[in-house]
Amino acid sequence: MVLSEATLVLTWQPAEAELQVVKAGVTNHGRALAGNDARPVACFARQAGRLLGGAIGRLERGRLFVEYLWVEERRRGQGLGSRLLAALEEAAKEAGANSALLDTLLDDTAALYQRRGYAVLAQVPDYVPGFNRWILLKPLGPV
Repeated sequence: MVLSEATLVLTWQPAEAELQVVKAGVTNHGRALAGNDARPVACFARQAGRLLGGAIGRLERGRLFVEYLWVEERRRGQGLGSRLLAALEEAAKEAGANSALLDTLLDDTAALYQRRGYAVLAQVPDYVPGFNRWILLKPLGPV
């Protein structure tokens, strides 16, 4: 079967729906190759019903991928982020994960993760002008 030539359309304002199709296509292809056992996991900090922070990730193929960790600005520096991350790690460990992987563009945040037991796998200097990219891994120990 011969397919007709595709038309390329370059845009600086892509439609969100088309972005999602491409992202899902890449993700689904990779998971089809590796086996899809991904499950989301999240921990939220609330006070009087208001969201103060959260940690969001996924457990996949025995590893916790920490995708987002956020604490509202006025609550930072009080240990809430560490508590959220520890809760996510503990839940992942109980679910069978043997390691946790995360990345950041902030040098101070990378240092904080290192104090929490993460080791630097890679650092990309000036990944985005003015920011280094840090990729860190932490063993979660035997289950």
